[in-house]
Amino acid sequence: MKTPSDARARKYKVWGELHGKIFSGQSVEPYIIAALLSRFASDWLRVSPYAIGDVDVERIIAKRGSFHVARIAAFLLRGNDEWKITRPTLQRLIEKLETHENDPSEFLELMDEAFGILLKIITESETYAADADRALKSASLDRDIDKYLHLNKSVAVNLSA
Repeated sequence: MKTPSDARARKYKVWGELHGKIFSGQSVEPYIIAALLSRFASDWLRVSPYAIGDVDVERIIAKRGSFHVARIAAFLLRGNDEWKITRPTLQRLIEKLETHENDPSEFLELMDEAFGILLKIITESETYAADADRALKSASLDRDIDKYLHLNKSVAVNLSA
């Protein structure tokens, strides 16, 4: 749904008014992929140098921004925001995830890139930079992430090609 701030700060929406939209897919694979990316982002952030670094904004993102990093990483991996993906694209995505099991280096780079994008969006805004924790709960940050990703779409891997 492209709203990591709701997943982080307003879980009642996920299990209430948005439940039907979120869990209405025909295929279970996109949900599994999203869960794997989210878990990988969370695990990566927990052990990243950002979690214990000297920069406050980086530490806050590392501790509280896993949904946002995963959302950006998913876009970069897929090349778009579409979860209703074709069978060949789904197969390529599954293959990438299986490859991760043997060699996580590509996903490490993906997470680092996603973190960098989120950090850039937050630090380039006086409002977000002044209170990064509040920014991570903000729907306006979700919109700014969308705007950034769609304007800079060339950074995405795009599995549909």
